[in-house]
Amino acid sequence: MQHDKETQIEWTVETPSLEYQVVSGRQFSLINKVSGIKEDVYIPFDAAGNLNNEIAQCGNTLFIGTGPKCYEFAAKTQCARRGNIGSAYILNDGRCVLLRPHHHDNTARIILPRVLVPETYDYDREFIVCVNAHLMPLYTRAIRVQMLPDGIGVTVDMVRAPNDQQLQSIQEYYESTCMKVFVAEIQYNTRMIGRIRTWLEFNEFIVAQRSKTFASILLQIPDVPV
Repeated sequence: MQHDKETQIEWTVETPSLEYQVVSGRQFSLINKVSGIKEDVYIPFDAAGNLNNEIAQCGNTLFIGTGPKCYEFAAKTQCARRGNIGSAYILNDGRCVLLRPHHHDNTARIILPRVLVPETYDYDREFIVCVNAHLMPLYTRAIRVQMLPDGIGVTVDMVRAPNDQQLQSIQEYYESTCMKVFVAEIQYNTRMIGRIRTWLEFNEFIVAQRSKTFASILLQIPDVPV
């Protein structure tokens, strides 16, 4: 593990020049409805369009609102927490969607198969197993959040970095707590590459990197053992 003193990021990357190339979609094994044969189908990350309403209206949703309102709801509603941890998505319009605890994967499996699979194809259990919460930021831009009593845990994927509305919502939720804990997991194409442990450094990092090709930044990070 390498610690960058300037940015306070704990990097955990391996061979970045090979692993973190620019990507714009994923390939899945789907069943051709005409032939009945499985085929590899490439689905771009922007294939499904805006899915904010689908996430907000999912059966796992408990509350929709601003970061502070979600914090208030989770704090006083027992079913919104498990072990004092609440689960939420911050949509790309900045709305915070509070889910039933630990239902991120289930939410992804409800939403993504019906919006990603082309009409000429069908899917099976193997496809469902491949669909999990790590694909949500790539295909919906929704950011996964752990809502803690004393802070926030957030996971972002730099393939589709958070926008200003999402950053504002994260900050507002965090500032609703006593702000003792802040942990941001930084991913690239679902692979964990590092953690940032303060809001200020996280915000500065995201704003700086959004204007660059993130893969080119990673190429400058030396290979380090994990």
